[in-house]
Amino acid sequence: LTGDTTWYFQIWTRDEVPNWSELSNGATVWVNPILSITIEPSVRPFGEVPAAQSDVLSDGFTVTNTGNITQKYQLRLTSVPTGWTAKNVAGAPEWEEVKILGLFTTQSPLETTHFDDNPPNTGDGDIVRTTSDDQATGANFAISGESVEVKGYNVTVGGIRYLWFRFDAPSGTSITNEQFLTVTVTAIQQ
Repeated sequence: LTGDTTWYFQIWTRDEVPNWSELSNGATVWVNPILSITIEPSVRPFGEVPAAQSDVLSDGFTVTNTGNITQKYQLRLTSVPTGWTAKNVAGAPEWEEVKILGLFTTQSPLETTHFDDNPPNTGDGDIVRTTSDDQATGANFAISGESVEVKGYNVTVGGIRYLWFRFDAPSGTSITNEQFLTVTVTAIQQ
């Protein structure tokens, strides 16, 4: 049953004439809302990205609404390697600074231009920040011209969305070994 809803049940019976019975005793049940998502796979590598360059994942993540209510998603960069800081505003990363951008869309946004880090009048668009849980909207983490059915909000029960990331490498870094960044995706009630 759909969550965040009150459901009422009553029973009647009838015979072949048909004669109908009186209403049975009623039952009322409240179904609690459950927010739940599944993300597959849990890790995707960017591979080697040269300094001052950007790279888009060749494969995205599948995000499925496994709860019982319509929900929307919010993203936050929750882990940056020691020695690096996250750029939380528009512009290219500087020395030892990285930037992650996210995008809900159905097809691989192989062009970095699909990601918007400075849309007019709406903040920093697709930047996944360390400073806030930013909600998916028609402009944030989205290609404005695409339909609602591919964006990270108004996701119905069982709905699937595809999430892609762009990594903007530091202008320069002293770190040469493999690094891991963590983005946390959470569901909130629509």
